[in-house]
Amino acid sequence: MTCDEYIFKYLISNFSTLESIKMLRENSLYIKFADKFAKKDNKKLIEMNRLFNSFNITAARNILGDIETMHTEYIIFKGFVLSQRLYGSPDQRIWGDIDFYVKSQYFDKVYFYLLKKGYELTYKDGLSNPHHVGLKKGGKLLELHRTIFHPKVEINEDFLRKNLQHYIISDSKNTTFEVTTFNETATILHLIYHLYMDTYFASFNLKSIFTSRKLPKARRFLYRAYEIALFSEKYYCKINWTDIQNDLTHQKFRIFFKKMILDIIEIFPNAFPESFLNTVFRLNYIGDERDELYRCFMKANDKETSKNTLLCDYINNKWLARREKNISKKVGDSITLNKASKNGSEYDLSCFISTEKSAEGLNVVFKVSNDDFCISERNDYNTMISDGVHLLLCGTEEYSYNSIFFFPKEIDGNIEVIPYDALNNETLSDDLIKAEFTKTENEYCITAGFSNEFLQKNHLNLYLYLGLVISDCSSHTHYRKNSLILSEEDSQWYNPIYFAKFDMA
Repeated sequence: MTCDEYIFKYLISNFSTLESIKMLRENSLYIKFADKFAKKDNKKLIEMNRLFNSFNITAARNILGDIETMHTEYIIFKGFVLSQRLYGSPDQRIWGDIDFYVKSQYFDKVYFYLLKKGYELTYKDGLSNPHHVGLKKGGKLLELHRTIFHPKVEINEDFLRKNLQHYIISDSKNTTFEVTTFNETATILHLIYHLYMDTYFASFNLKSIFTSRKLPKARRFLYRAYEIALFSEKYYCKINWTDIQNDLTHQKFRIFFKKMILDIIEIFPNAFPESFLNTVFRLNYIGDERDELYRCFMKANDKETSKNTLLCDYINNKWLARREKNISKKVGDSITLNKASKNGSEYDLSCFISTEKSAEGLNVVFKVSNDDFCISERNDYNTMISDGVHLLLCGTEEYSYNSIFFFPKEIDGNIEVIPYDALNNETLSDDLIKAEFTKTENEYCITAGFSNEFLQKNHLNLYLYLGLVISDCSSHTHYRKNSLILSEEDSQWYNPIYFAKFDMA
């Protein structure tokens, strides 16, 4: 089977037609494959992309030509270079900017040349970026690279920088020009390492593990994986796989590199030779404690029971290790959370949380300071545009995880609270959670009553882990301006290891 056949099989086997189309759009593959799902003529989309490509190729040709006259070495990659060497029809590939690397001794010279040409920084502090500097001019976007990959990922780039070739590019008028880029071996290695870089930054957010029991993947994973597999299919015999395997052994990978490769071959089983896979499986991966959950999940089988048990043990043990820093309470106790204002003299956001066990279940009351009440339209459940209480509940008697946003809504002239399941995108019925709302000039109060049925269903009878985010939106911008988070580290707002633990006995 070809790569195109494998990706089509993957989509129809795992997703509905609408889901497949959405995935293709999110992965910049819509132009290439939409006709297989939407029965739609792509000629207009391809023509628009052709105009965009032509516009950028002309800009790149002029810039690279000038750089060569400055006796400056460069390497151009991704973008239109991949379009022309990888796709039968280059205009089927969507790309956004012009990426090129210059050695450090040439960087300032090229940067100031671009400024004279009318380019300006995409971001005010963009020059401090250790990876690349984004520049723009009209509709043209450039990334002038200091390094090929972000330094945090710690990829040794020596092999890539040495394995170059001259490649002929054709523009829209069928005239050609020559660029310096990676050779076939370095190109596929760059594609693999680029996906690893994206995976590296995605790995810091473990939310998908707790919410859906799946390890996080890089944004546009399918797009990156497809181009790796497609390049291998097209240039398999020109790629020096021994050199690639040798370079792998000189890198310092974290364990999710292995998981990334496994995810690729799950969709494209012929993407790599067996010798490459054997090398990947034998690598000595960095013993980073941040990857403990990754390692555990990779050892777990596909059964949900195995993953659930693993998560329960992991959360319980890690929470206990942090116990002195975490909040430990019994039902009936309360918690006060405050967020200091900028001058540090008063609190600009606070929440008092009280709990009470009843015959019907568990009552939790949230009293939130508020002098700028902002709520969204009746059927709008965007958590970023409404004041409200975002409650995270995790159980480890048997694993459960709930993400519930309590939305104040105006209904028939009154403010009522709607409990919204943010994971399943649905409102919750009164037989599971009953919510009440009151408001004064300076605060509002949401009382959430969790039924015994809800507690039993989610295995919260003995104890529970509770996380909280208070959303504070502006009535002027209708967007979140502030938040109050229970977790010690704001970035871990979703992570049960940082939640408060309530003993239900």
